[in-house]
Order: sequence, then C-alpha cells, then structure tokens
Amino acid sequence: MLCSRCRQPVFQPRVDISPAEINASLRSGFGLSVSAADVSNMLLSCDKDMDDYEAEIVRLRTRILYIQRQQDRLKDHKRKVQSLGAPIRQLPNEILRCIFDYACAENDLQEFPWPRIVRQHSKLASPAITYLPAMSIASVCMRWRLLALATPSLWSRLKLEIASAPATSQTPSEFISIVQLFLDRSQQDLLMLELEITGEVQPSDPIVLTILAQNARRWKTFRFTGDLEVSEVSSFSQLHLPELVELSIDVSRSVPSADDIARFAQSPKLRSLTTDTLVSPPGTLWQQLTRVYICADYGQVDKIIDACPNVSDLTLWEYFGDVPLSPCAPPRTSNTITSLTVEVSDSEKDVALFDMVLSSLTLPSLLELHISNLRARVPYQRPWPKRALKEFIMRSSCKIEILSISCVCPTDKDLVDCLQVLPSLRKLSVNDDMVPTEKSPITSRLIASLHGLGQCELTDSGSPLVPKLQYLSLNLDGVDFVDKLFIRMVSTRWLPDSEYESIVGLSSLREVLVHFRGRKVDTVAYRPLLDLDKMGLRVVLTGKETKDK
Repeated sequence: MLCSRCRQPVFQPRVDISPAEINASLRSGFGLSVSAADVSNMLLSCDKDMDDYEAEIVRLRTRILYIQRQQDRLKDHKRKVQSLGAPIRQLPNEILRCIFDYACAENDLQEFPWPRIVRQHSKLASPAITYLPAMSIASVCMRWRLLALATPSLWSRLKLEIASAPATSQTPSEFISIVQLFLDRSQQDLLMLELEITGEVQPSDPIVLTILAQNARRWKTFRFTGDLEVSEVSSFSQLHLPELVELSIDVSRSVPSADDIARFAQSPKLRSLTTDTLVSPPGTLWQQLTRVYICADYGQVDKIIDACPNVSDLTLWEYFGDVPLSPCAPPRTSNTITSLTVEVSDSEKDVALFDMVLSSLTLPSLLELHISNLRARVPYQRPWPKRALKEFIMRSSCKIEILSISCVCPTDKDLVDCLQVLPSLRKLSVNDDMVPTEKSPITSRLIASLHGLGQCELTDSGSPLVPKLQYLSLNLDGVDFVDKLFIRMVSTRWLPDSEYESIVGLSSLREVLVHFRGRKVDTVAYRPLLDLDKMGLRVVLTGKETKDK
C-alpha cells in the first residue's frame, strides 16, 4: 500500500497471504504440518497487520473527512464568487431602491417591556427583526444599508402597538429610542402610521403619543384602533395635518364621535375616511372626501349622499345584528360615485343591505360594483336581489366595467341574467368561498354561457355574453369543475388579432386567474392554456397544494 503523497509503502505487511502453502497444509489431514509455535507467530503477525490496516483505515477516514471539509469550503467560496456576478449586484442603485420600497411593508413597533397592568393585545410569533423590514434590509450588507438609509420611505411606514399606561420614570427608553430612530431616518418623508392603543384612559398620555403629535405635519395616512377614543388622547387635541390624505378610526368600545372627527378638522388634503358612523353635524371635512368606508345602518345612506357630495369610491357595510336599515325613498342620485362596494352579512334584518342599497341609490357614473361577504366570515344565505339589481342598472343607466362577487351565492342563472345587462363589463371576478357547493354560481352552465361563440342554454340570445370581457378571475372549490369546458371557453375568447376582434365584435381575453381551493391543478389538462400564456394571454392557475405551501 503506497502513500498518496510520497508514493512509498505506508507499512510492510508481515504475513504472506498467498493461499497455496496454507491450503496444502489444510488438505493434508495428517497431523500438524506446521509447528504450533509457527502457527502462534503467524496469528500474532496477522493481528499486528490487522492493527496496521485499522490504523491506516482511520488515517484515510480522517484524511477523507479533511478533504470533504476542504471541498465544502471550496463550495462556499465558489458560492461567494458566484454572488459577485449575481444579477442583483448589477442593478443600479435607483432600481434597487425601488425594489426595496415596493417590498418593504409597515414596520411593526410593539412597546417593550409591556406594562403588567395592561393586557397585551398580540404577541410576536417570530424574532422582532422580521417585523421590521427596514431594519432587515439595512442589516444585509454595507451597500444595502447605505441604500436603506438613503431611502426615507422605508422608515416612514410604522405600526405602533402601545399601552395606555401613563408616562413615568419607568417608561421604556428603548422603545422611545427605536421610535425616534425610525422618525429620524424617515427624514422629511410623509408618514404612514397605524396606532393601536390598549388599556384604559390615563391622566397623562404615553410619551410616544407626544412624539407622534410633534410630527403631525408629516402624517399622510393615519389608522387609529384600540380601546381609547381619539378625543381621549390629550396629545391629539390640536393637530395640524397639512398632508393627511387617508384617515381610519376603529374604536372597539364605541363608534367615533363628533369630537373624534373634529381632531382632524385641519386636514385640507384629506380624501379618504374609514369610520363607523356619520357624525352630526358632518362639517366641511366630509365635503372634501372622495373615498368613504362607512356603516350603512341607522338610515345613513341618505345622509352620506348629502354630506359627501364629492365621493367617488363608496364602501358600505352593516352591523351583524338587528340594527335597522332604512331605504331612501325616492332613490338618491349621485353623479360622482364611480366605485361601489357593499359588504353584506347574513343578519336578521327585515331588509338586506344589498337590497337596500340597490333601491336607495341611482348612480349614473358607476363603473365598479363589488359585493362581498368577507367581512362577516359566515355563510350568506339571503336570496340574490336579481330584480332590484336589474332595476338599479336600468335606472342608473350606468356602464359597469368591473364586477366582483365574493362569498355570496347567486345561482348561475341569476349571475348570467346580471351579466346580460352589463354589456360594458371588462373584468369579472367570482369567489364562491363559504358558499355551499350546490349553491355555487360557478357551474358548467355559467362557463358555457361565457363561450365566445354565444352558445348557451341560459340565454336566449345567440350573441356572446359580456363581449368586452378582458379579465376573468375565479376562486372555487373545483372538485366537480369541468376543465375541458373551461379551456374551450377561454380559447374562444383568445383573439390575438385586433382586426379579427373588430370583425367578430368580441374583445380578446388579457388575463385569466383561477384558484382551486379543493384540488390540485391538472397541468396536463391545462397545457393548452399554458401555451396561450406563452403567446401573450396571462394565465395564473393555482391549486390546493400552492396555497398550503
């Protein structure tokens, strides 16, 4: 056996393992052909050779282990060398900063240590730095740190979870320091703040509220949640908010009062408001709003139209209870509303929210209609108001381009009837989550009705339904879904030739999104759509396994 380095024998074996002599002795069968002493010496030599072999094996094993670790170090070095040529290193700083700005969500700053006298609203499930994307980016390397420090917007998105314990000498200076650090690094960038206060009213405010009030001139968006009312925060008594654009107030103990809203009276740029109720008197602040997210109970729809003459995006929801809904008689007209969202719930009210809204409003400029049960998270059992919806569309003479239905259960026939009076529809989104399978509107008959050749048993017309449809999104269980029928429907609406579009009077699909909650995607069956994706039609197919991951 030779050494791998010097090529000299590692050791000289003592035993000749040639079998001829030993085999002859074993076969003779007549006494001892070899003396007992020679046998003992041979066995002793074998043992010594065995020890030498074992020692060499150990040496070779350790040598292999050493070589393997050298190989691992080389792999690590190669990976580092490869990273020098990584595409992300070739990106200009301007593009990299845009990526950081896009990827960086709000930074969640939770007061620590949490006061024992106040119940803790939420606990961190991961290391703190995972909730601080700006810090995470700045901790990767020197270049990223310099870019993060040079991008104030990364540090200006803050969610603060604090307790309403009064300011004392025991106030955690570390928490104040980290809040001040983010404010300093945000420089003069406008702040997007979410403030959650837990606890009871105290004689004095926490120091962090005073710090936020001192930076009120930089507030761009402000979301106030928790146990306290805005009017109970003395630091917010004289806010000057020249840049505030979006405001949300969600108090757990009560609905916002006129005093709460009055704290934001000096907000000349305020355009979006999320709140429970329309305070009285509404004041000029409501007149400048273009987006309102508000409860429709207590007959507020009539008041909202009067108080918000410039609203273009209106979202209405209802309390899950017996709070009355009051329709407007006659229907109120708004020429400014272009987007209407109705968040229904399966309450026991005499009149359903969606029915009430349809009979209360006339919206000639409406372009988007969204109906959702996502807020309630319980099955919606009320019947689909097909007559009221048709009368609303006819009365409004609007050209709805976007229709979204989530967790609500019209029948496939009701949905097709609705689509028949929406010839301008460009985008259709249907989500049958929380809807019993037998009541889902996403059926073979619905898919067949969307066929580009206009062949459908649910319609009397031979013309294609919603001829301007370009975007289709379906979220369904999918267990009994007929893939071939859907693929054929999509293929009949794929018209890459613009001249041919004009000839047949049908717009080509641009995007198809499908999510199967109850099964996997059959990539073999959907190969034709995946081929269309390569040709320009954006196709996104996800299944149960994708969501689980």
